[in-house]
Amino acid sequence: MSAIVQGRVVWALLTSPDGKTTKRRPAVVLTPTEEIKDDEPFAVVAGSTRIDDPLPPNKVMLPWNREGTTKSRLRKPTVVVCDWLCSIREQDVIQFGGVLSAKLMVEIAMRIDTAKTP
Repeated sequence: MSAIVQGRVVWALLTSPDGKTTKRRPAVVLTPTEEIKDDEPFAVVAGSTRIDDPLPPNKVMLPWNREGTTKSRLRKPTVVVCDWLCSIREQDVIQFGGVLSAKLMVEIAMRIDTAKTP
């Protein structure tokens, strides 16, 4: 499962937090690479192309450009929604993107921890 590593952007069919819609969305792999096992679920944080201005604290902007030449390989403005965690399997992945920097992954992890705190 070498393509699935922590920080990898993937596209998968994800269900909205309210359970009403399922659609193809970007997501970022959260599970540490060494803990990802064949045929077992791993954690992702869902992404969205809906960008609020100002950006709320539960969202982190990902690098992008129209050519898809950034580390993320995203071609549209995209945020991860740090309180929208999902579990998927390798067979759920439709497409692979790039791998985010360690610095950005730390920021995402901190926002997830903040979103969990009541």
